[in-house]
Amino acid sequence: MKPVRITFIDEAAEEWKHLNKIVVEERSKGIGNSENQQLLKSIKQRMELIKIDPQYGAPVSKKLIPKELPVDNLWVVDLTGYWRMLYTLRV
Repeated sequence: MKPVRITFIDEAAEEWKHLNKIVVEERSKGIGNSENQQLLKSIKQRMELIKIDPQYGAPVSKKLIPKELPVDNLWVVDLTGYWRMLYTLRV
């Protein structure tokens, strides 16, 4: 089985960095449990599940994938706090 690598691109990469920065700042202030920390934990958990099974999420119908997105497959997973994460699989 080929190892799975998860990469954030474009806006997702910036938001990932920003969320991590916020969580580090919160923890340095002694905040032990916040919505940001729960969201980060939820994303990390789903990333581990995707590494185990890349098709973990629910597939999005090809006709629902916006034409502007340069992808031919799209998956969605639910996160904490009614957030969702979209991802695509590339070889």
